Amino acid sequence: MKRLTILTLLIATFPAQAGMIDDIMACFSGGDEQEEAAPAPAKEPTAEKPAPQQKTGTVTQLIPLVTGTLGVTERQARGGLGAVFQASKSVMTTQDFSLIERYVPEVNQLMNEAPPTNQLMGGALQMAGVGAGGTAAANLATQFHDLGLGADMILKYSNLAGDYLRNNSEELAGRFNDAITGML
Repeated sequence: MKRLTILTLLIATFPAQAGMIDDIMACFSGGDEQEEAAPAPAKEPTAEKPAPQQKTGTVTQLIPLVTGTLGVTERQARGGLGAVFQASKSVMTTQDFSLIERYVPEVNQLMNEAPPTNQLMGGALQMAGVGAGGTAAANLATQFHDLGLGADMILKYSNLAGDYLRNNSEELAGRFNDAITGML
């Protein structure tokens, strides 16, 4: 019933784009529905995985990892990572997220490159009793849709970001992964 109420609210309140509601509902259903990512232009990966002993991260290493592994464009990589980091910031402690900012100094730049979230939708979800994690998940689905990516890509992006953080701090990577999977 709760899902039906949320879906009805979203449909009645917001102009939906094809597939957006499906992506949002997939976040709440926990289903394993697979969607194909928008095809990326054919290109050779230009960078290798960062060295495990490295203690600070840079977007110049993370972006090629995402584009090469997932076959997405640089814009999709930057926007998707920004959206994942925005979502994690909304559910992680300030102290934990400050560690992400330390290990990925350009994280704020990435978050600025994420598609905008729909504040009206977030407000409607909160009124419907959906917590911060559910609102963040709905925002993620919408942002990924705006990037031409399916909701199934959210977990792939968060796994790559978590693996990247693991090179710096196993504990932080665990907290990051818990934050993302907890909202999905």
